[in-house]
Amino acid sequence: MTEQLQPAQHQMLIDYNQLLDALSDGFAYLGENITDPAPPEADQVFRDIINALEQMNHSHDQMAVLFPGEQLERLMEDFRDLTDMLLGWYDHESNESKRQLLTSQVIPIYVSWKQQMRNFLEPYLVH
Repeated sequence: MTEQLQPAQHQMLIDYNQLLDALSDGFAYLGENITDPAPPEADQVFRDIINALEQMNHSHDQMAVLFPGEQLERLMEDFRDLTDMLLGWYDHESNESKRQLLTSQVIPIYVSWKQQMRNFLEPYLVH
């Protein structure tokens, strides 16, 4: 299937796939390190996560053109729901409640969504 993609499009999918793992790492770090007080790196990791999500969202615009259809539309809708949930971070005052948001809601949903997205992308990433 990769023969249908231009090299730049294929590279975008490879980069996107790598972002999926980077987000997993960021979420894992925050889930383990959001304590009172949180290490100074925690704020930077959260900002990095937000930046990665923005990059992914831009990729979704390109992916929607490449792969029109219901399956990707559902994945992108689930992504928007996930990002909305993560933005609840700002509603939590204590680091413990932020950690609970991550570990009980955001991370499990992200792990499931990531696997579904990987399943979708796999045919386009395999050489």
